[in-house]
Amino acid sequence: MSYEIVKSIKIDKKTKEVWLRSSSNNVSPKIYKKWLSKTLTKIYQEYGEKEVKKEILFQYFQGNFKKSNNAYEKSFILLDVIKYNWKTVGTEKKHSEEELKEVLYKNYLIYEKREKGNFVIQDMESKAYISRFSQYGIYTVSTLILAKSFKSKEEALYQLQKSVHFKDEKDEFKILKII
Repeated sequence: MSYEIVKSIKIDKKTKEVWLRSSSNNVSPKIYKKWLSKTLTKIYQEYGEKEVKKEILFQYFQGNFKKSNNAYEKSFILLDVIKYNWKTVGTEKKHSEEELKEVLYKNYLIYEKREKGNFVIQDMESKAYISRFSQYGIYTVSTLILAKSFKSKEEALYQLQKSVHFKDEKDEFKILKII
């Protein structure tokens, strides 16, 4: 299946248009072009900004948009992936697409309002700080200066949850805000 590698999404409030800068994943070399999304623009003009954001989030959920480094995609760290996944969403399944879009939008709003700053993760047992994650485990350092810094508490928690060690030792880590 092909998907769009999205570099940016611009919702133009003056002209009521939605512009994407993207390239298809199955085209080589990658040439990122700015183009007007007629479908998203139509949704924006008929239903408003909230609905177009819901649709953008849904496109990320479905895998049609990928590899962005934006708030839409990052807000998925708050999604309950066990409750909402491709097996449970859709026609004649546990959750409707409209219910999922609403949940995705609420998570997006929470992500946008999150506390921002510099956060580090501390191993409570050794009092060391996490410097990096790998497939083999977590690397720690004793000084705060060398610790891996995260832009929000949610991003730090997401990285920790993906880690192998987190599943066994949930209570042994603390997320600290540094100034």
